[in-house]
Amino acid sequence: MSVMDLFDTTGKVVIVTGASSGLGVSFARGFAEAGADVVLAARRAEKLADTAAAVEELGRKALVVPADVADPEQCQRVVDAAMETFGKVDVLINNAGVGTAYPATRETPEQFRQVIDVNLNGCYWMAQACGRVMQPGSSIINISSILGLTTAGLPQAAYAASKAASERLVLERMRRAVAEVLERVVRQHECMQKRKRPRDILVDARHEVIREDQVLEAHQ
Repeated sequence: MSVMDLFDTTGKVVIVTGASSGLGVSFARGFAEAGADVVLAARRAEKLADTAAAVEELGRKALVVPADVADPEQCQRVVDAAMETFGKVDVLINNAGVGTAYPATRETPEQFRQVIDVNLNGCYWMAQACGRVMQPGSSIINISSILGLTTAGLPQAAYAASKAASERLVLERMRRAVAEVLERVVRQHECMQKRKRPRDILVDARHEVIREDQVLEAHQ
């Protein structure tokens, strides 16, 4: 089995935001090489055309949707276009982001909001729009940064805050997922116990160990 077999996405539809440059282009090319059709979203339409050409050179379909993820309506438009063209969305790569470097004592409200609107709010709006149409087994991947954990002494308060907050979005969703699955497991267990004899319950009690990784796997 080759590496590409392990990452095969044949027949999948992937939305990549920030697909006009940098990591976004690499993500788009990578998914296309692995067999996926790719929806490309970013503000710079002329750059998206170059990414689309790269995807099509690999034999996959590319849909260009110019959009600013800071605007919820434009995020919805990206998803609507994907559904109209491909009929589904399997993966969202929340890659769009901006970075600034202003000393905290001199950063203006507008400069701070610009980063939060794209890196955090845009991440949420895209996930929300995709979540409305995604089927079980789909994936939302948020591209973060080590600066979400430490500032590294750099004057990037807005950027670091936006990345830390986007990571919390994922962690909180994981916690809710675990809680939901555990609740279902407990309910099923209680129903099963009502049908068992006392001796069966004592035997089962010795094996009643639920690991978090099993719960996450069950949820998926």
